[in-house]
Amino acid sequence: MRVTAGRRDPEVGFYCDDCDRYSTWTPPFADGDDRCRHCALPNPPRAGKGPDGAGWPPVETLDECLQCGNLELYTRKDLPQQIGCAVVLSAVALSTVAYAVWDFPGAFAVFAAVAVLDFVIYRRIGSVTVCYRCHAEFRRFPANPEHRPFDMHRAEEYDVGA
Repeated sequence: MRVTAGRRDPEVGFYCDDCDRYSTWTPPFADGDDRCRHCALPNPPRAGKGPDGAGWPPVETLDECLQCGNLELYTRKDLPQQIGCAVVLSAVALSTVAYAVWDFPGAFAVFAAVAVLDFVIYRRIGSVTVCYRCHAEFRRFPANPEHRPFDMHRAEEYDVGA
């Protein structure tokens, strides 16, 4: 990944069509970026603009998926779900121990501390734009106000054929 003057460039993360493992490339598209980092299968971006270097950096916002060309994208916080689940499960385990030792005030203190920690993390962590079709992730691209948070109904429309 290229780093310029203390800031990180935009990054596209995608899942390989063959091994389904995660790889990344940094715009503009360069030779070798179309290969999975794990199995070396070519996974070239199929979008109509951008990856060939024309029009980079994006003029205003990200309008389509650079990996598959889909126009429907959503935004979410850039935190893996496994970490979020681990925090919740840890809070439940710690509050159970605190309840056994100090009764209700101990359990309440644990949940209050976790809530404050969650708030701080939520405010500090950035957002990522994700494609509904191929689940490619776009980090550090200019925000597009047309991209809304995840919509389960829209996601189910794409999962019907899977």
